[in-house]
Amino acid sequence: MKWFHWLFCLAALVAGLIFGKWISGAAVAEAEVKQFWGQKDEEECLKALGRLAAINQVRAFDLLLTLEDDDTHGLLQGLMKALPDAGSALMTAFLKHPEQHLSWGVGRTAFRCCAEADPERAWQEMMAHAAKFMPRYLPAIAQGMTQNNPLAAMAYAEKIQSPVSRDQFVHEVLESWSGRDGDGLLKWLREQPNQPMLAKHVNWLRLNITNSAGLADIAAMLPETLADNGRGLSLQAGQAVEGIWIRRIDWLLALPPGETRERLCSVAAQGLAYVDPESALKLLPELRESNVRQLVTGAVAGFRAAVSPQDGLAFANALTDAEERRKARNAVFFTWADNDPAGAAHHALESGDPDARIMLSTAGFSWARSDPESACRFALDHDQQKDVKQGRRNALLTSAVGTWTGTEPVAATRWVKALPEGEARDAAFSAVASALSYRLPEESLHWAQGIKDAEMRRQSLSLCLMSWLHKDQEKPLKWLQQASLDEETRKHLNNYLKPNVQAHQSGQSRGAETYLSEGIMIFR
Repeated sequence: MKWFHWLFCLAALVAGLIFGKWISGAAVAEAEVKQFWGQKDEEECLKALGRLAAINQVRAFDLLLTLEDDDTHGLLQGLMKALPDAGSALMTAFLKHPEQHLSWGVGRTAFRCCAEADPERAWQEMMAHAAKFMPRYLPAIAQGMTQNNPLAAMAYAEKIQSPVSRDQFVHEVLESWSGRDGDGLLKWLREQPNQPMLAKHVNWLRLNITNSAGLADIAAMLPETLADNGRGLSLQAGQAVEGIWIRRIDWLLALPPGETRERLCSVAAQGLAYVDPESALKLLPELRESNVRQLVTGAVAGFRAAVSPQDGLAFANALTDAEERRKARNAVFFTWADNDPAGAAHHALESGDPDARIMLSTAGFSWARSDPESACRFALDHDQQKDVKQGRRNALLTSAVGTWTGTEPVAATRWVKALPEGEARDAAFSAVASALSYRLPEESLHWAQGIKDAEMRRQSLSLCLMSWLHKDQEKPLKWLQQASLDEETRKHLNNYLKPNVQAHQSGQSRGAETYLSEGIMIFR
């Protein structure tokens, strides 16, 4: 038996070496995680966490949840992407860290990933700590369960006692299901006795169907309210739209003429307007509602203007409907002002196109964010608006000065003080007063008093006092009593201010936002 004894000792030695190497490997990986995290090297830290997870997943998640920083949620997302089946291990680690239980990002990821890997465990853990986790993470469980088996997820909905929470759970299931298996969802939905109620939770724009026959089901079950008012029928720029039914323009145009074709084309056009306006444009002949036509033509004009303002204008000018043309031109002007404020300002003031002047305020705002002094100098040299019917007087200068004051008040006010007396100087003083009126009301009133034009001065003083009023109901009136003002101005301001004070005290005030300018919003 001596040979057996030696064999046993050898096996124990090998096992010890392997176990020691395992322990040593885990310790090294832990040290690397801490080192790289301290160095703000998220990429290397994630790799080290992956090495630790290869040894012990729970230990890797446990360490991750102890790292001190708000950016750990991104690290957690990265680790789960590398370990899609590790949801149960994450849940084990998550439950050990009560300080993370109310962390929305971490908790949501833990329950969603656990529900995808082990739905019953996710459900049981939530119910075991219902006071803490229910209904906070109910949507995450719904999303996780739906990844593998949406029908099973719907069965869990029946276990929820609260009608509100049950409705929320169903919404998340159907929302997620919509983008995964449109054919399966439509088949299931057709058979449900409460189909109209369930249909409100479907993300109709994201349905991915495999053949055109599904269009009939969509037309039959799409809620009327969604199609009629457009609510919920708009994808945002940057959202993926490949494979979904609204991209199948060929299917839509192959439908027989009639109400179904018009209705589905309208829905698809609204959904595509801001993600693929050129495809939406192909549906324009099928569109009857003026608001949908204006949405599509405006989006096309704006998107083309982002590449070439002249191309955008050419498209807009070619539209035969006057209202469509007006709104499309406006889309071009505002896109131009956002992307190339200097070019937009030049066009507005030098082209002779009176409609283009509407973009002066936007152009001044955008230009002043990148090069405020150049924007103000250009406005001073060119913005000599004489016909106020064509647009707000000194709109470009006012917008540029207000924006500059909101971001660099010292430099802006120094530049404004150096202006020669005249209409432009008054407009600049008014812009400074507006920009300062929320944060520095008394200083803003000082600037307003420096305006030479009596009517403009009264308007500026009124705005400053109203902004102040929504922070303090006593000081504006006290200032008005003590200020050095001519009697006509004092009477005007008193008549203007007192009804608003009474409205504020009675709770009928419209709110301070009514009186805030662009500059104020930036300054805050």
